[in-house]
Amino acid sequence: MPDLKAICHQAAESARRSGAGQAEAYAHETVSRSVKIEKNDIHLASSATSCGLGVRVFVEKALGFASTNSLDSAEAARAAGAAVTVARCTMPDEANELPEKAALPAVPGLHEEALAATTMAETLDLARTMLAAARDFDRRVTIDGGSVDVVTRRRAVVNTRGVAAEEISSHIIYLLMGMAKDGDDVSSFQFEFDVHRERARVDVAGLGRRLAGKVVATLGAGKGESFRGPVILSPDAAAEVLASPILFSADANMVQKGMSPFAGKLGQEVADARITVVDDGLLPGGVASSAFDREGVPHRPLTIVKDGTLQSYMYDTRTARRGGTRSTGHAVGGARSVPAIGPTNLTFAPGNVGKDEIIAGVDRGILVTRLSGGPDPVSGDLSGVVKGGFLIRKGEIAQPLTGTVIQANSYELLKKVTAVSRETETIYSFRMPYVRVEDVSVTSG
Repeated sequence: MPDLKAICHQAAESARRSGAGQAEAYAHETVSRSVKIEKNDIHLASSATSCGLGVRVFVEKALGFASTNSLDSAEAARAAGAAVTVARCTMPDEANELPEKAALPAVPGLHEEALAATTMAETLDLARTMLAAARDFDRRVTIDGGSVDVVTRRRAVVNTRGVAAEEISSHIIYLLMGMAKDGDDVSSFQFEFDVHRERARVDVAGLGRRLAGKVVATLGAGKGESFRGPVILSPDAAAEVLASPILFSADANMVQKGMSPFAGKLGQEVADARITVVDDGLLPGGVASSAFDREGVPHRPLTIVKDGTLQSYMYDTRTARRGGTRSTGHAVGGARSVPAIGPTNLTFAPGNVGKDEIIAGVDRGILVTRLSGGPDPVSGDLSGVVKGGFLIRKGEIAQPLTGTVIQANSYELLKKVTAVSRETETIYSFRMPYVRVEDVSVTSG
């Protein structure tokens, strides 16, 4: 097992000796066991180990970067030298600076030996159980694809300003995609997945039944109604329609480039008062939880929107220096490229009303469970095809929908929220409720 921190120290020091004013090395090693499902059957089982090293340097404020797929000492030195060579050919930027060393928080639960020790035979059994649960739920269910992946990842980042961090984590992610067929009647295509860090929480059979129940429920879909009115977004749809534009607009790089609709709006209302959005890289059990970001900056909870008011942008070290503030620990990426800005565990705060109560309060509207076509991140304009949804009449689910399109503007919808559910669901590293929004154009035909 290679010593990632030692390799990073070597690469950063080699870059310094080659002429770098500041140098950073990031390394990872990932071990995975994977079982793929295709066309109602187990398709492929495989084990793989991947690794990589990326070296980022600043020579008189000019950036250089190089990477390698090897953790060999000679390759690390070669990458360091190549990064310095690149930096000498690029333009300087006063914002180019690496973070200083800071105390890292303790994050329990990132790695569980029992999960990491899951064998290939056990992974195969999990895949078979998940597939059988979906197929046995109703023989009209057909599974197009799916997988079970058990992943253990070690990573380290070292720089010449004192940062020296390393971490090990493990998780299991399992998913199914499929539909139901009853003669010529074909349901909407649905996707379902779970991800956990604890073996005891794994419930592949439950996921299989959940997927099957969703596709069977959308058999018999038909034309709905065209109107302008309320739409209830499922957690999956809310992540696409509401969370994605918030993340784009809260990215400090987009703000500084003048592309963000949230630029200059700190302390101003950007959403209904029911909306509070927190990104927390320390969330217990969170799939994106870790002690530090891609640059070795400690993670911490960050409130982006509170009661509808914009509180903060997400910064890495470069954008923080440019903005006269400090990094929020939101540098993301791997060994193949320089860091970018991105979220960790994003949570929309739950509301105080049940999902069924929200539905009961709609005289005519639709529930969107899956949408194809998200909003333009700059303008917010949205025109999406409802791939999974239901018409609501007089407070009750009337029928599954086909051939329905919704049109709106996501930034305007954030201010037209009229209900947020108590119930929430995990969408990979997002935790989202059901959200009712108003004044949406619904076209069915």
